[in-house]
Amino acid sequence: MRKQKYMALLLCAVSIASFAGCTKKEVPTTESSLAVNVQESKLSDNGQPEEATEAPAQEDSEKQTEESVAEEKPSKDIFMQEVPSNVSGDANISTVSFLGDEYLIAGEDTADFLESNGLNHAKSGKLCVDKEYLYFFGEAFSTDEKISKDSARVYLELTDADGKLVSKYNDGDAENYMIHGIASDKNSLPVVYCGFITAGSTTKSTVEAELGEGSAMDNSTIAYSNGTYTLFIVYNEDNVTDTVALILN
Repeated sequence: MRKQKYMALLLCAVSIASFAGCTKKEVPTTESSLAVNVQESKLSDNGQPEEATEAPAQEDSEKQTEESVAEEKPSKDIFMQEVPSNVSGDANISTVSFLGDEYLIAGEDTADFLESNGLNHAKSGKLCVDKEYLYFFGEAFSTDEKISKDSARVYLELTDADGKLVSKYNDGDAENYMIHGIASDKNSLPVVYCGFITAGSTTKSTVEAELGEGSAMDNSTIAYSNGTYTLFIVYNEDNVTDTVALILN
């Protein structure tokens, strides 16, 4: 009888051990799943945790990504859809008045223009218009010595000695740049186009009375051209000039 009890206890212990062994068995985790999710946390010299860094992707994947981005990124240069001449010879759209002086903008030496008007380059607040009919990239300039976000600006599209668009302005190269276009908005330094148009105050009816209806580029933009220069006017919902740009064809 005592022998039978020992056998029963032994069988019970074996069963419990077998069950426990099954529950402790873990599902293996693959290395690829860890590579996606694992982030390493480190402490910097001051004892604060640094930002987590993702595990590096494979070299081939990085190369393919860089190549695809390079293909998708457009190379921007001066572009403007041709607008047929649509103003009479009496309408002078070729010149602008800026800070009281009149300029034939195209071909104007950038360094001289900046110096004579006391303009300083603003490193922020550029004006970029990217439309199907126009690409305009205007560097921002202000008469303020210490330029802030509230400083009034004027926007100049510049070209280098090869006639290429200047996409990265350098003060030291200003004497090598030429002005290709000028633009302003309602918050800009005062620029007067055609002797009567200013951004933010001239009504569409006033413009049409002097220049005609022009060529509609989209729902809010009208263009006027004399074959050499093109004047783009963007109107707001109240049919008042919002942004105006004069560009050499």
